[in-house]
Amino acid sequence: MKTQEEHWLQQDFFVQLLNLLPSRIFWKNKESVFLGCNKAFYESFGFTAAEQIIGLTDYDLPMTPKESEGFRNDDIEVMSSKQPKLNIQEVQTFPDGKQLHLLTSKVPLTNQTGEVIGVLGIYNDVTDLKKMAQLETEIADEKRYWVERDFLLELLEQLPSHVFWKNRESVYLGCNKAFYESLGFQSAEQVIGLTDYDLAWTKEESDAYRADDKAVMESKTAKINLEESQTVRGRHITLLTNKVPLLSKKGEVLGVLGIYTDITERKEMEMREKEAIQALAHAKANIEAEETLRRAVTVLASSIAHDLRTPLASALLRIDLMGKSQAILAAKCERDILDEKELRKDIANYIERSNSSMRTIKKIIYDMNDFIDVTLKSMQRLVTGTLGREDFTSCSIESCLNQVVIRYPFKENEKSLIHINEIKEFLFLGIPVLFYRILFNLLGNAFYQIAKHNRGEIFITTETGKDWNILRVKDTAGGVSPGVLEHLFEGFKTSRDTGTGVGLAFCKLTMESFGGSITAHSVEGDYIEFVLLFPNKLNF
Repeated sequence: MKTQEEHWLQQDFFVQLLNLLPSRIFWKNKESVFLGCNKAFYESFGFTAAEQIIGLTDYDLPMTPKESEGFRNDDIEVMSSKQPKLNIQEVQTFPDGKQLHLLTSKVPLTNQTGEVIGVLGIYNDVTDLKKMAQLETEIADEKRYWVERDFLLELLEQLPSHVFWKNRESVYLGCNKAFYESLGFQSAEQVIGLTDYDLAWTKEESDAYRADDKAVMESKTAKINLEESQTVRGRHITLLTNKVPLLSKKGEVLGVLGIYTDITERKEMEMREKEAIQALAHAKANIEAEETLRRAVTVLASSIAHDLRTPLASALLRIDLMGKSQAILAAKCERDILDEKELRKDIANYIERSNSSMRTIKKIIYDMNDFIDVTLKSMQRLVTGTLGREDFTSCSIESCLNQVVIRYPFKENEKSLIHINEIKEFLFLGIPVLFYRILFNLLGNAFYQIAKHNRGEIFITTETGKDWNILRVKDTAGGVSPGVLEHLFEGFKTSRDTGTGVGLAFCKLTMESFGGSITAHSVEGDYIEFVLLFPNKLNF
């Protein structure tokens, strides 16, 4: 053990230490002239030795003048304020146009009297953390000493990253100030000789760190940019860790070197950004849903008006009959052809018919108001996705089909084209008025095609099954082409000369809200059949 410890104290260890670090490290004088750097730094600019960097400035390196000016301004700020600048996000552009995103920290360098003598910088290429190549570099035989031993020790102490090194048994042989202070110690001597199991984190975390050490030393291969969790004095943090094997001049494994950065704040920021993006997407979805609702209600308003023509016609007929009865009665009075008894009888009949008609008209108006109110409210909740389990009721398919036939505003001879056969009763959870709208859409489309092609009939059947009950609506007016069938249920698309194309999209949305589905298959020139599936359970 004594021989190994003497090895760590030799000056070539610190030179090797800097060159083993995957981070890019440099130091400058007060005029921002480079005085030294590590291997990762000079190789990133295409140089083969640190001597090629020493004496240069940022303006001499392959980057844009604007970037060089920014780096110089950071140096001045750090030295004048005597305060570090940590985790600066920067962009570096090379002559070939390649850009790197860097995470940089800079700290002022001071002498023993506290006078600023320069600036120390350390940065990592974070352009693609997941794709960084594994570090497999042998320790060079001879290295030029960049600075004196005491300066290298001070350099290590001033690094903002946490640095430690262990022997082959994963016993700590040293660490920097950032490391031991994060654990609540006052000096590195309090850490030396301990293992991970003696420190503040959990046994599971210590097991994981020890396994990483073993893997790095056995493979002689670095482990780069590991995201790890750590618990220190009750606080959970996230670390970005690099570990590399420490090798002797003969290539023998002496231990492991680790360096990590606390990226908890960055991860929390990323989480906040993710939550903000999700909130923005949710808000956008709400806006789109409102727009869809507006368009759907506008389009379906004309369809609702069409459905109300039958009750309105009935009301008008009642009013017309009342007018005709009044005119006949008045004419009889003028001709004085009624005796008093007959006149009283006619007046009584007229009053009774008028009262009956008024009651009928009143009921029609109430029914119309209820129909419009329920339909629009149901459509609004359907399109905005706010329908709940409490909105649905148990519906009889047979009863609903009967109501469709009663309520649909048939034109002349249309009703005779419908054949409702083989009705097998089943129940489903739904909203009757929305089910009526589905059938109204399917019947309306079928009658349009029948009138257009002057042929065809409509066949409605039901089936029951173990998991699903089925309603089939088929018309033989000629079907549709495969191209039309492919987009049949997409909103605001139609193959009709008139219409908006919202109907079948509305049908699909409604069936999905019932826990079911609607599909279609067709033979062009023959028929099209819509298949509506209802779950065979009154819950979904």
